[in-house]
Amino acid sequence: GFQWGLLMEPDLDHAREVIKAVAAEVPGVIHDEPGRNPCVHFVEFGGSSLNLELHIWLSSPVSRPHLVDQLNTAIYVALSQAEIEIPFETHSVYVREEKA
Repeated sequence: GFQWGLLMEPDLDHAREVIKAVAAEVPGVIHDEPGRNPCVHFVEFGGSSLNLELHIWLSSPVSRPHLVDQLNTAIYVALSQAEIEIPFETHSVYVREEKA
């Protein structure tokens, strides 16, 4: 599956629908056969995210790197347009002054 973390999205059903709709538009992804439609599962709580996983069926073998690029790009754009945030890891650096 393909995984994405969302910034504590309050409406998981909406996020799932956005991801499934985008996956169905990617060439080669089966989206109209019973039992083989794209599905999205809430798989875990991340440190600052709700992690979802997309499962898809393909109509034919394809280059995985190409498919991953297409899906990631399309889902990133769709989530941004739907104003669903993807968290990015941040680090805080604290500088302490040593007394002489």
